[in-house]
Amino acid sequence: MEISKRLMLYLKQNDYFKCEFVQFSMNKLIIMRAFWITKETFLAMDCARITLHGNKDLPIRDFVSQWLSSRNTRFEWLKMTGNMRWNNEEQINWNDGFEPMKWNSAIRGRNFRISSYQRVDCEKGIDFLREDGMLATVAQSRSSTIYFIVWHKRFQPEADRLQLDHR
Repeated sequence: MEISKRLMLYLKQNDYFKCEFVQFSMNKLIIMRAFWITKETFLAMDCARITLHGNKDLPIRDFVSQWLSSRNTRFEWLKMTGNMRWNNEEQINWNDGFEPMKWNSAIRGRNFRISSYQRVDCEKGIDFLREDGMLATVAQSRSSTIYFIVWHKRFQPEADRLQLDHR
């Protein structure tokens, strides 16, 4: 089955459910209860916008590394909730193999529009500049939601008046 626009999956929690490699390629992918997504499936996702709820083992660092070494111009953002790898006790070392930067208001805006009514505050995010000039940010909300955002439009003043995305 080929889906090109949007796919939303909601699976009940099942400790016995196993799914091997799946290739997702669409504009928007939303997976509620993404417990079954493997590292291989995660790293092979070719979607513009990805929302994953509830998988504590997905390697955000590998995802960022893969994007940095790619020429992908389609990807816009990734939002992961329920990811326990990045929390107060276990921080990811972004300095190891990366060249992270702090937010600079002359380079990009503070807020990123994630939907028509919600924004992500990226002030405390970690920025990465790709070889081709694309800028991306990894940010974490107070509720431990992880965002990986690509700034196709670096300044989004319209996002400043939107509600903060905190789910």
